[in-house]
Amino acid sequence: MDLDDRQKKLAIGGIVLLLIATVLTLYFVFFPPTPSEEASQPTFGETSGSREGLQEDRENDRAGNTGVFSSTARLRLLSEEPVAGATTLSIDRVGDAESQEVVRYNERATAHAFDVELEDLEKERISNTTIPRIYESLWTNDGTRVILRYLDDDNQTITTYSAGLVEEEEQTEGKTPYRLEGNFLSNNIMSLVVSPDTSEIFWITKTLQESQGTISNPDGSNSRVLFTSPFTEWLPQWYIAGALALTTKASGYVDGFSYSMPLSTGELNRTLGDVTGLTTLTSPSGQYVLYSKGTTRTLSTHLLNTETDVSSELSISTLPEKCVWESDDVLYCGVPGTLSSGVYPDIWYQGKILFNDNLYAISPETGRATFLYSPENQDEEIIDVYKPLVSESGEYLIFNNKHDMSLWAFTINQREELNLPSPDEVLGL
Repeated sequence: MDLDDRQKKLAIGGIVLLLIATVLTLYFVFFPPTPSEEASQPTFGETSGSREGLQEDRENDRAGNTGVFSSTARLRLLSEEPVAGATTLSIDRVGDAESQEVVRYNERATAHAFDVELEDLEKERISNTTIPRIYESLWTNDGTRVILRYLDDDNQTITTYSAGLVEEEEQTEGKTPYRLEGNFLSNNIMSLVVSPDTSEIFWITKTLQESQGTISNPDGSNSRVLFTSPFTEWLPQWYIAGALALTTKASGYVDGFSYSMPLSTGELNRTLGDVTGLTTLTSPSGQYVLYSKGTTRTLSTHLLNTETDVSSELSISTLPEKCVWESDDVLYCGVPGTLSSGVYPDIWYQGKILFNDNLYAISPETGRATFLYSPENQDEEIIDVYKPLVSESGEYLIFNNKHDMSLWAFTINQREELNLPSPDEVLGL
């Protein structure tokens, strides 16, 4: 074999390995797995994501409606089964004088849809249409339609199914009131987000040469291409009706960039750049951007005021994916009690570490982080906050626990009533 042939084969082999690495990276970024027993455990403290006797304690608490199963508890367990996505809405129940606020969600294993009332924790299965192994669900049209995302049987194709809740004609005992009916969107949609009023979606597909961003109705109709870009690795956030934020996918090994994009023009306006391991969360008006800087050793969290272009580092260290804006005046975050050394955010995305979080409220005006609650200290629960959202009423913080993808609710405004410990007491300082 001459030298030219050998070089050609090496080049081809290198390209194949690069493609394989790209596919694996996309899988972990877009479908962050719940860590298996083989995944590395957290290295901070003695926390491992579980505690001895947890199942037995939960069975006793469940039977007595105590602990996190109590409707009067500040931290409540809504679903022990892994959940793919949730929303909140108000529902008028027959015989009730006032509407009830419920969390509507899909089980990850089956896509079955449930409503659980936040006040009394009563649960109802509203659809038993089965679609196995859902990784993500996004509720649209005020909770009447859902977009289900999962890997096809080939474990490579990302399938996106948009379905509406169709009322069953006959309401009989033991039968769910709705079924899911819908249609498939394009294969291999890499990212998909819902508009603030839940009436539209924005999704990104890509070819070998470019990425394409499309806006449409949740069922895929009335679609229009908003932008094309030679760069293909984008994570979008639809933070206000007239604009999106687009951030490059993060790694602690490379610099990241973030842009705002008005829907009227589709032009990218740089917000942040040259930040290693950059992940972002833009406030509802766009005035503030919460962002983290990850490196090969640690993680820091910052807040950018886009009006003054001034950025400041916060006293807490967390990832924006663990936070949610209630308004431009406050955001809520799950904050790890301790951070182990490692490449951020890569090791958290890949499930190599999990966190033991406390809950904080952050004022963007002052930059002050106020301690709210310690699940471990108050309830002996180890929680890694993931996909948080504020309920429609603003009274509850809803989130997954990344340890097992269970679904939780936290009552926000009870600090003074419960006389909770200070952050120093929680951390044993």
